[in-house]
Amino acid sequence: MAAAGFGRRFVLALLLLPAFRPGAASAIEVDRERVWALLAKPGHVAGLLVAGDLELDRTTRRVRRAGEELHLGPTEFRLLEFLMQAPGRVYSRAQLLDAVWGRDVYIDERTVDVHVGRLRKAITPGDAKDPLRTVRGAGYAFDETFARA
Repeated sequence: MAAAGFGRRFVLALLLLPAFRPGAASAIEVDRERVWALLAKPGHVAGLLVAGDLELDRTTRRVRRAGEELHLGPTEFRLLEFLMQAPGRVYSRAQLLDAVWGRDVYIDERTVDVHVGRLRKAITPGDAKDPLRTVRGAGYAFDETFARA
């Protein structure tokens, strides 16, 4: 629902500015609730993905675990970012190749295994819990229970 015939961008701007005409708040009440629901969604705050003690900042392209900065290669960063966007969702090797490497790249699907191994090594120091889950015969997922552990 758009307020007074304006698009959603205007509705969001109204939420951020004080009401300047009577009834404006009631006209956008539904959209305001949707915006707050999206902002309150765990792990998704303006370019920051958070799950448990793992934090991925899309803007600065940095990853931290328990406050310590981790050093990831560009492919491992894209892989982690992609998996963290949908915790619990299992992606096949082919889906990960398309999403992380691109559709026009012709490489072996086992390359995904190598990069998942590198990613695991980088984000799981010592005996810390591994946030990546291998689903035998299906692929990989970011463990949806990781944030609750």
